[in-house]
Amino acid sequence: MRVVTIKEMKEIETKTFNEYGLSEDFIIENVGIAGAHFLIDLIKEQAHFDLQTLEFIFLIGRGNNGSDGLSIARHLTNFGLRPRAFLIFPDGPFSPEARRQIDLAQKFGVKVTPLLEGEQLSSYFEISASNHIVIDAIFGTGTRFPLGERMRELFDLVNAHSQFTVSVDICSGVHADTGDIAGGAIRANVTLAIGLPKPGHFLSEGGRYSGDTRILTVGFPEQELEKNGDLYTLDEQSVEKYCAVKRNAFAHKNTFGHTILIGGSFGLTGALSMGSMAAFGSGAGLVTAATWASAYPELLTRLSPTIMSAVIPESESEVKNTVENELSRFTVAVCGPGMGRSELTRVTVLNLLSAFKGPVVLDADAINVLSFKEDMGHIRERSFPTILTPHIGELARFIGIETKGLLMRPLEYLREVVDALGAIVVLKDACTLIGEPNGQFLLHYRPNDGLAKGGSGDVLAGLIGGLLSQEFAAGKSELREHLQVKALRATALGVYLHAEAGNLAAKKYGARSMSAVNIIECFPEAFTLLEK
Repeated sequence: MRVVTIKEMKEIETKTFNEYGLSEDFIIENVGIAGAHFLIDLIKEQAHFDLQTLEFIFLIGRGNNGSDGLSIARHLTNFGLRPRAFLIFPDGPFSPEARRQIDLAQKFGVKVTPLLEGEQLSSYFEISASNHIVIDAIFGTGTRFPLGERMRELFDLVNAHSQFTVSVDICSGVHADTGDIAGGAIRANVTLAIGLPKPGHFLSEGGRYSGDTRILTVGFPEQELEKNGDLYTLDEQSVEKYCAVKRNAFAHKNTFGHTILIGGSFGLTGALSMGSMAAFGSGAGLVTAATWASAYPELLTRLSPTIMSAVIPESESEVKNTVENELSRFTVAVCGPGMGRSELTRVTVLNLLSAFKGPVVLDADAINVLSFKEDMGHIRERSFPTILTPHIGELARFIGIETKGLLMRPLEYLREVVDALGAIVVLKDACTLIGEPNGQFLLHYRPNDGLAKGGSGDVLAGLIGGLLSQEFAAGKSELREHLQVKALRATALGVYLHAEAGNLAAKKYGARSMSAVNIIECFPEAFTLLEK
């Protein structure tokens, strides 16, 4: 599904009204119908609500978000339910459509009350006790920031007293493009995104405040919703397009490629071992783990017998010779897990980028030893795809900014990095972003605190490397554009499967207790679910 900015959604609305001849009040009416039906279904799901005494508390702004809320409230009355609307800005000025919706709501029996002070709402919460649903329709996507102190106090009041909150389109106080909050925001259990989701539903603080984001289909032309986008969700509905490689029962091991993972150092060979097992678990035909000579004995104690092993020489000249002459038999190289941040690591990474003829996945220390400004040319000039898999802190260090700044504008910075490097970049977070050099971006949102464990990133790098091997095993002589398509397929599939296996591991072992090894153990079930 396409994810749209405020500007893009406004363009869709303008085309809908000017070129298709649909009116604004038609869309608002559809929001009311769809929103009311959603709330009815919600009541059925939430068994603890007493339908006989249930209160729907609508918080209404003075713009079109308020109009949407009033339309929903009005339609609820047709189901015999009892909505109560509070006008947050009793003195207006209201938009013409909001004023019209206030009049309609009152005619249908919705009690519309001006909210003069916070204590008025606080008292109402006490009266309704725990049997209420709050519908936040104060601010929409066009909110101007920062908000005043009165709004922050109101948000705090709602968050403290509301038993269940539904936000219309976007949580009030959350910036729809960035997910930023200006000191406070409504915290929703569910957000009803109108037409299409916005970046702010997932990014930064927005993901923490939006709850479960659902889409309301309200009559916008489907061809306008889906065309000309550059940001799409990677989810159960879209992942099928990234599953191009089919297994052949008559194949042999070389059919599925040979992945080499380069990394590990004294005390950190477990990262290399887990990455290698993930590559093998992805279906790669052969996997080799290579580490420094000084760490090699330690690696052997941790390595599965299904994984081959090799030594990285510990001198610059030998590293250069090894990369140039001995890596040609490998399909894909994954570099970085547990490797350490020495100057020799940097030399190894730069030699790999310049000499290896195949896709390269850079993870962890392979990114930490590089500098965006100094080394972008080494990545951009490669004939084969390069995939970087940094977490937020690693990308911030790589491009030379504070982590806080990157968290505030992750998509914006990712666009710049991908464009400059000509590489695929996987920015790992609760909301993972994938950027591809042709300008396409994917957003994968599946928060799981069980993945916040050492080794999770190593597993992802190995998984992507193994999937790349299967994509590229047949040959590497295609046009660069075709190679990038194959690389994006493997990368997107890897991100999705990693999250799927992580979710299965959390259910089986508990998010608190699961480990990175448990993620690999859940690969078979994750692949089975994908195939179904």
